[in-house]
Amino acid sequence: MKENNRGFTLLEILVVLLLLSLIFGTVVTVFRTAGRGALTLRKDAERLYQRVFLTYRLRHQIEGLLRSFRLEKREDGLYLGFITSSGETYRGVVQVRYRYSGKELFYCEKPYPYGDFLSCNGTGEVSLGAFEDFRVKVFSGGRWWPEDEGFQGVPEKVEVDLEDTRIIVPVRVGWVLK
Repeated sequence: MKENNRGFTLLEILVVLLLLSLIFGTVVTVFRTAGRGALTLRKDAERLYQRVFLTYRLRHQIEGLLRSFRLEKREDGLYLGFITSSGETYRGVVQVRYRYSGKELFYCEKPYPYGDFLSCNGTGEVSLGAFEDFRVKVFSGGRWWPEDEGFQGVPEKVEVDLEDTRIIVPVRVGWVLK
C-alpha cells in the first residue's frame, strides 16, 4: 500500500462519533426543553381561561340574582346558592349552587322551584376544576359577612376571591338578565 492511500484511524472515527453524539444530545435537550415550556404555557393559558370564564359566570349569575341568596360553611365544604335569571343549563329562572370542597369547585343547576337550592338532588353536580383558594363574603346591613358566619337573605354586594382574582358584584334584585 502506498502511504497517501491511507484510511481513517479508529481514533479519528471515535472522535467524529463523539462530536456527533454531543451535537445530537444538545439538539434533543433543546427540543425537549422547548416542548416542556410549551406544555407549561398551554396549561397556564387553560388555567387562566378557566378562571376568567368562571369569574364571568359568577358575576353574571350574581347580577341576575332574584332572591334567596345563601352562603353556608359545612364540614364537607363551602356552599353558595341562590336563585337567578342567568342559568347555564336551563333557560329562565334557575337555582344554582356552588360547592367548594377539597380544593375543587363544583356546580349544580336546576329549574326553579325544585327543592332546597343547596342540595343537588340527582340533577348532577359538575366539577369546574381544582382551585387553591375560593372565598366568598357578603355585604348586607352595613357590614361584611364572612363565610364562617354564613348568610341568608338578599345581599347588597357579594365578593368572590378565586385564587388571585377578586370580583365584587353589586346586587340589583329583580333585574332579569338575558
